Order: sequence, then C-alpha cells, then structure tokens
Amino acid sequence: MAELSQGAEYEEKKTFFSTGLVEPSDFALQCNDFLDKMKQSSAFELVKNIKKFINAFVQHQTPQPIEERVDEIRQFLDDTSLIIERHPLWKTSTLEEIEIAAEALERYTMHKVHKSVYSPSREDDARRDREFVQQLEILSFITPSLLDIPLSGPTCEAGWEVAANQLKKMESCKSPRDKVTCVMNLFTVLCKCILNTLLGE
Repeated sequence: MAELSQGAEYEEKKTFFSTGLVEPSDFALQCNDFLDKMKQSSAFELVKNIKKFINAFVQHQTPQPIEERVDEIRQFLDDTSLIIERHPLWKTSTLEEIEIAAEALERYTMHKVHKSVYSPSREDDARRDREFVQQLEILSFITPSLLDIPLSGPTCEAGWEVAANQLKKMESCKSPRDKVTCVMNLFTVLCKCILNTLLGE
C-alpha cells in the first residue's frame, strides 16, 4: 500500500509540473482552417506553388551549407505568407487568423522538408553534430548543485522527468515553433522546480 501511495503521489507531482504546458498538438487544431482553405479550388495556384517548392527542395542534390537552405525556406515562407495575406480566401480574415495561416504554412512545409533540413546527410552536418555531442560530454560534470541551484528532493525528481520528456519530444517535432514550444515548457518546469524547492514544498 505504501508503494502504491508513493507512486500515486509521484504521478500527482508530475501532473503538477505538466499543468499549463503548451503542447504542439494544441496549435495543430488551429491549423484546420488553413487546411480547409487549401482544399478549395481557388487555392489551386497557391497549393501548386507550395508543392513545387517542397519537391524542388527535397530533390536538391547539390551540397549546400545548412544556413543557405534555412534562408531558402525562410524566404519562401515570407513570400508565400504575403500571398496568403492578399489572397481572396483570407480577404475577411483577422490579423490573428492570417498569422495562424502563416504558422500553419510553416508547420506543413517543415513537416515535408524536415529530413532534408535536420538529418545530417552531409559530412559537414555530421561533423558539427559530433563536435556538439563532445562539448556536451565535456560539460556533463556541471550539476545544479554546483551552480547553487536548489533542485533536489522527490518533488523535483518528478519535475526533472517532465522536463526530460520535453527534450525527448523535440525529436518528434518537425516545425521550429513546436521545437521552441518544448524548450519553453522545459524552462517553465525548471522554474517551478526552483520555486518549490525555495518554498520548501
């Protein structure tokens, strides 16, 4: 019974740290209007241009610095967002709805080109990934206690698990917005950990 009670208490603490976090799936629901508009006949040219860019980007074989590829995507998204803003389908839309459409465009595009952007298919990408891992290993001796950050106790252990899950979730996220959301959630959880420890809860 004691173990069951402790397990239930631990899950309750995880729920506390998870409450209020923004999930990428929350924004996905807002994209439905964009997807519905893309199915209309008047969006034919817009859809054709989006697919044309995605196909050309994915099939591009010439080695190219990742910075240039990212700039290429950003330019496409900026240009297409302007087209959306002036498109008849969004003629009566509010500024917020247009912004959501632009975010939905980015989410859709990054989902399609994700592997070409983030996968280390080029030796330079693989080399930088290895160097980054080595740097993390060098700094692995740094702990919260070493920095005088009070993160200990059963409550914070539950918080650490929630924070770690946010980092793991980043790998499955394909759009920059979703990845940044995970990072923001991580910092929210860590701040809760620090506050609860300082308050002795």
